[in-house]
Amino acid sequence: MYLWILFNISVSNMGNKNIKGSKKSKNVKDDYQLKEQSKSFKIVIVGDNFVGKTQLVSRYVNNEFFHEYVRTLGVDVFKKNHVSGIKLQLWDISGSPRHIKALQEYAYDGSCFVIVYDITDKQSFDNVQMWIKFLDEIQDAQIFIVGNKCDLLERQVVLEEAKNKYSEYFICETSAHSNKNVNLLFETIISKLY
Repeated sequence: MYLWILFNISVSNMGNKNIKGSKKSKNVKDDYQLKEQSKSFKIVIVGDNFVGKTQLVSRYVNNEFFHEYVRTLGVDVFKKNHVSGIKLQLWDISGSPRHIKALQEYAYDGSCFVIVYDITDKQSFDNVQMWIKFLDEIQDAQIFIVGNKCDLLERQVVLEEAKNKYSEYFICETSAHSNKNVNLLFETIISKLY
């Protein structure tokens, strides 16, 4: 598994470097090829442990929800072909502090970042600022902030509080369990990237 991840990172990084750093092409064929290549997005999902990152991605990609906790060790890469023809790679990164160093490599060349917090865990919300700072040091990319588990009654973070604190970012609440706003989140991300 570890070798596959390294191989996937290398291939992913090689395939996207030309697009980001390329200058205007000189003919129509090159423009078409660049446009076709740009129909692939790497969405990097981060946040503290236990906020539901894997559940959120699994709900979107496979329409599945696991009632038992599934720990992510390092990174899980999900792929989904959107109905528009856009190819998505969703990189679900472990929130464990011991994997933070590896996050720099995993998150490199991401099209955007999604920071997930748990609305029933105030500390995970307070740590959003740390995630923003960390991701800004890696590269300049759009950031989306998501309060997950909005189906639970033990709310510690109100959506208006999040919107006031992070007004410069797109913010929404989701529930991977009930599937509330999961598709809306990813459709919004795709529309902002494309």
